Amino acid sequence: GVDHALAASEKAKQSCFPQAKSTGIMGYSNGGYVVNYILKYCKKNSFNWGISIGAGSTWKNDEPVSDMSTCGRYIFLIGT
Repeated sequence: GVDHALAASEKAKQSCFPQAKSTGIMGYSNGGYVVNYILKYCKKNSFNWGISIGAGSTWKNDEPVSDMSTCGRYIFLIGT
């Protein structure tokens, strides 16, 4: 599921960019859903930012964490 995708992204980041000072996670469509999920539940991760593009909402069924100030920097891109 989503937690597995986050773990795989973390592993790839460590393998591909072990010395990077700032890294992010970007997702489109279902991948964007993963990015939204990370933000909504303030999932612990080592990314400095995230970009979600054209992703379905993860806020439909329940509420996110109440204080998202420490959940990271995120950019959402939507439109036609």
